[in-house]
Amino acid sequence: HPPDLQPLPTRRSADLRIIGLTGNPTGRVVLYAADTVMITLAHLMLHIESDEKVNDEDAREAFAEAGNIMVGNYVSQIDDTLKDKDMRISPPGMIRGHKMKMVNLKMRSFIIVAATDIGELALSISFAGGKE
Repeated sequence: HPPDLQPLPTRRSADLRIIGLTGNPTGRVVLYAADTVMITLAHLMLHIESDEKVNDEDAREAFAEAGNIMVGNYVSQIDDTLKDKDMRISPPGMIRGHKMKMVNLKMRSFIIVAATDIGELALSISFAGGKE
């Protein structure tokens, strides 16, 4: 398989947030988690008791906001370290599915899986070739 053809680390249905990276280099970050993790994250972020139901829209919005916070922080750190890159993030897009694969043969992806108290959260960070 090419290096970018990587299955997500979950066999259940999952939500993905795709956040574009602009500047130099360009790329994307895909944040993904199983539904159960996304719902638990929404409970924590929205300060909702665990025995109360979170509707799907609130859970997806909380997950998207968590992605914006994490990726925005990463991009700020890159910009602080590499002063000439001027990287920015785009608004997130969403994909929902089962046993998904993300493919872009022009990007090299790096996958980071965080085993947390609420379950696995994963980031796939991909960069395209940039100006040197």
